[in-house]
Amino acid sequence: LTLADPLHRRATRHGPRWDALQTAMDIKENPGFRRVRRRLMKCFVCSIAAFAVIGLLVLGVLNGTFDPSVEGKMMVIYSRSGKPFEWDGAKEWGFGKANRHGGRSGLNKWAGMFSEVTSVLGALHYAEVHGAAGVRINQTSDLYLDPKIGPNWWSYFFEDTVMMRDDVRNPEEVHFNEFKLRLGRFGGFGPYIYGDSSTRPWYPVKYRLNRHEVNRIIRKYVRVKPIIMRQVNKFQDDHFKDADFVLTMHYRGTDNNWHYPYQEIQYDIVYEKIEEVLTKNVGDKTEREKRKWVMFVATDSIEFLEDAKKRYGSHVVYWKNVPRVHEYDNAIHFNWGAAKSNFIKGESALIDCILLASGDYLIKLRSSISDVSVTVNPVMNYTMILGNNEVYDVSAPLPANMKSGREGIKYLRVLNPVKQ
Repeated sequence: LTLADPLHRRATRHGPRWDALQTAMDIKENPGFRRVRRRLMKCFVCSIAAFAVIGLLVLGVLNGTFDPSVEGKMMVIYSRSGKPFEWDGAKEWGFGKANRHGGRSGLNKWAGMFSEVTSVLGALHYAEVHGAAGVRINQTSDLYLDPKIGPNWWSYFFEDTVMMRDDVRNPEEVHFNEFKLRLGRFGGFGPYIYGDSSTRPWYPVKYRLNRHEVNRIIRKYVRVKPIIMRQVNKFQDDHFKDADFVLTMHYRGTDNNWHYPYQEIQYDIVYEKIEEVLTKNVGDKTEREKRKWVMFVATDSIEFLEDAKKRYGSHVVYWKNVPRVHEYDNAIHFNWGAAKSNFIKGESALIDCILLASGDYLIKLRSSISDVSVTVNPVMNYTMILGNNEVYDVSAPLPANMKSGREGIKYLRVLNPVKQ
């Protein structure tokens, strides 16, 4: 208070206000008060400095400043999960619980099989760009792990867990399994495939690495187990070989609304696009009866599959050994009761992915399974239904040496011939 302050002038008349003023001035002049004030100021300045340092460290991690050098070294890639956030650790720490549908939940049990596959493809690209000696894949997430088969679920479905250059022997290993690394437990190499996921449209409509280049990586490094490819080839021969037109459809029913734009895709939107594609490539409903066409449906939804069968009858085909649930249920990869085993859960997803890539045209919702399908067959045209009001058509002329989109997947039969 200053001498010009009315309160000060009134306080000079003595009384309660004068006493309060005197007390305040005594406290202000007290050495103990001054020491406390200085300490509080130091704490404030140190806090600001600490936040600034932490911010710079976070920016450094996000920008790759602390990424380890991989040149001439073996990159070891892990599942994006780790205690205490894995189920066992989450349960121990009180973060996990059983849900009413028989599934289990932990804080980071989110990476489905083809999210991990995309991360591996990104790691292979990263290895080529940075001159790594190779990549060793160690997928141990219990979402797909079956201890009776082995400790690395990647080896259940693919031939190679190590992809290595021929000119390097016994390289030093770099392990991408630390929380502090941008490409460790919390991150992955997926952004090297799909790019910036903060703006629309989403991958694969928008991408960092085009699907022809991703397909080159798949052809070079990723070999599906022959026992799985024989099942795929037989299904292709039984249902697709003699068809005039093959439409493939992926409907994600259980957890599509967990992702942007956080809404369930209405059946009418899907059927409107199906009718448009069939009319353009097969003909109207009268013409369709004269031609042989097939619609392969991959879905986790019991309801959508039954509805599609009612609408299109015998034209609808599907892989029968796929775990399916009701649309109000947990997603398949989180649902411990939906499949007979984790192996079947992974195998059926892989078969669906390849069969989705085996058509002339694909209609898909947002999902890593069918995202990979459009890279397995890079010449197949497709439609991505991102939301009820966001539909993206992606088309390009076929190469001169191809008559239909499904020819873009013939290379898989060459690599994995059917045994007679």
